[in-house]
Amino acid sequence: SEKLFRALQMPRPWLLGCSPGAVALLRAHGFDVLDDYVDTAYDSITRQTERFQALLDQLETFINREYTRRDYERFEVAAATNKQRLDCCAENWPKKFSAVKKAITDA
Repeated sequence: SEKLFRALQMPRPWLLGCSPGAVALLRAHGFDVLDDYVDTAYDSITRQTERFQALLDQLETFINREYTRRDYERFEVAAATNKQRLDCCAENWPKKFSAVKKAITDA
C-alpha cells in the first residue's frame, strides 16, 4: 500500500504492523529493513496479540533514543536503497502484470 511505500522511503526506522513474514519478504526482495536498528523478531510471531505486544515493545525502544549524525546518514542510505527497489518494481510491473494476465487467459 502507499503507506508502506512511503515508510520504506522515509529516512527513519519503521515497524510494519501487518501479516507475519511481511518484513522477511521485503528483505528477500532486497529492501533495507534496518535490521541494525529494529528488532524484526515480531515478524515471525503468528499469534496476533503476541505480535502486537512485540510491536509495542519494539516501539518503546524508540522512545527517548538519541540518534547521531551517523545514524541519520544510515537512514538516508536505507531510504535511497528502498526507493531504488520501488522504482525497479514500478518499472517491471507492466511486464509482470501482462505475464500474469496471459497465464490466466491461457489456463
